Amino acid sequence: MVVHPARWSARFVMLAVCLSAFCFVPFVEPPRAEGADRKALIALEKKRIRGADDVQVHPFFGDFTGDRQEDALTVSYYHPKGGGNSYSIEVSLYRGAGNGFRFIKTVPDVYGQSPRAAKFSRGQVRITLTTLGPNDARCCPSVPKEYVVAAP
Repeated sequence: MVVHPARWSARFVMLAVCLSAFCFVPFVEPPRAEGADRKALIALEKKRIRGADDVQVHPFFGDFTGDRQEDALTVSYYHPKGGGNSYSIEVSLYRGAGNGFRFIKTVPDVYGQSPRAAKFSRGQVRITLTTLGPNDARCCPSVPKEYVVAAP
C-alpha cells in the first residue's frame, strides 16, 4: 500500500504537534520568594520575636499547602535581653500570600544548630539540624537529626 505524500505530511505535522504539546511544554513552578520577599519575611520574623538583642533568621521556602504559593519555615536563633550568654531557638511556619507571608504558628520541641536540607511536601516540612550526641559537650553537637514539622 502506498501512502499519498499529502497524507504522510499531514500525519507528520500531527505527530510533531502532539510531541510538542507533551514533551516541550515547560512545567510551571510556583513563584519563588526573591530579594524583597525574603527580606520582608526576615524582617517580619525579627519583629515577631520581641525582647531580643540579636536575632538570626534562617528561612526555607517551599509549598506545604499544595496551593502552588511559596510557604516558609524559619529557624531563628535569638539572644534574649538579660539572658546572659544563652541563645534560644524558635521555629515558625508562614503561609505564602499574594502580598508576602502570613504567620501561622511556632513549632515546639525542635532543637539544634545548622538548619539545612528542608524538604517541603503537602502537610509537612522535613528539616535537619545538628543535635547533641550522648558524649557531646554542650558547645559541640555532632549528630544530625531530621525533624518532621506538621503544617496545617
